Amino acid sequence: MNEKTRASDTDEVNAVAERVEREAKTNDRFTALERRLTDIELDMRKNTDLTQEIRDVMTAAKVGFKVLGGVGIAVKWAGIVAGGALALYTAFYTFTHGGIPPKP
Repeated sequence: MNEKTRASDTDEVNAVAERVEREAKTNDRFTALERRLTDIELDMRKNTDLTQEIRDVMTAAKVGFKVLGGVGIAVKWAGIVAGGALALYTAFYTFTHGGIPPKP
């Protein structure tokens, strides 16, 4: 073999080695990106689950406040009715006992 062929072969071997090295680096980067993407997907799933739990808690709180509001309205009306009944009782007692109100 002559010197020119050897130099050409060496250049070709070096070029192949560089391509192999670049490919290895590309594969490493690709693997790192796949790992990062997998981590991001897992984080998104956790975030979605947490968001769903928070949403469920907020919905339960909203329903609870509606129930408490309804109870408050019922208590308010019960107080009004009780006050009216007490006023009627006091008026009736005073009327039937010669104007003397009941003792507290």
